[in-house]
Amino acid sequence: NINVWLVLQDGSKLNGKVAQIKVDSIWLLVRGQREVFLPEKIESIAVRGSGRLSEGVLYGSAIGALTGGLMSLAVTSQGSDQAYLSNSGDKPAVTVAFVLSGFVVGGTIGGVIGHASRTKYEINGSSGKFRLFLTEAGLNELTSR
Repeated sequence: NINVWLVLQDGSKLNGKVAQIKVDSIWLLVRGQREVFLPEKIESIAVRGSGRLSEGVLYGSAIGALTGGLMSLAVTSQGSDQAYLSNSGDKPAVTVAFVLSGFVVGGTIGGVIGHASRTKYEINGSSGKFRLFLTEAGLNELTSR
């Protein structure tokens, strides 16, 4: 199931799930109805790539955990006059708390960004740009004649 968002030449916008792709048209399920769109009528197509959510969570979690670890170092470092916990015996617990908090927050933010991200392809009513879109979006293998 591939979600796409179309902007048509007349300025109207719609989204749907890909039902069928041909070299000269794209068929979408829009509000339960199967509709065909020719490249000549399409201004742009945006596609949400598969795996974007999981990539966002993965990268966000890693960056968040790293940031949390660095923050815990700043808070617990021995050489700093501003070290709030430099004499505390709870440094490992503080570090774990910062790393886990960063992991969760970063993963959540990354997941939201990954879920919302789309790749936009300008078609401008061109059959050639439509075929290029099929290639770049990796949809050629779904194409039927």
